[in-house]
Amino acid sequence: MLDNQREYIVTVITPQNLLSLMNKKRVNFLEPGAPFVFVRELTKEIIEEAINAHAEFFDAYWLKYHHFVNKIKHEMFEELQKNEDED
Repeated sequence: MLDNQREYIVTVITPQNLLSLMNKKRVNFLEPGAPFVFVRELTKEIIEEAINAHAEFFDAYWLKYHHFVNKIKHEMFEELQKNEDED
């Protein structure tokens, strides 16, 4: 839980887990839209260290991204692109 009392759900994965997943699905790359927090090992200490680092970076930007990515509407990106094109 962050200082603002919000809770975010994220998926923590190791490089070995990722390779295993790609082998199982018989793919050569990470599928688009698969946000993960990567750690060397799945231990409580390492996961806490990774989550704390994500929480401290830019007001927990990446934790929020990982948590909300599946809820972001595609139209939002179209609007952002339109605004950028106008600048």
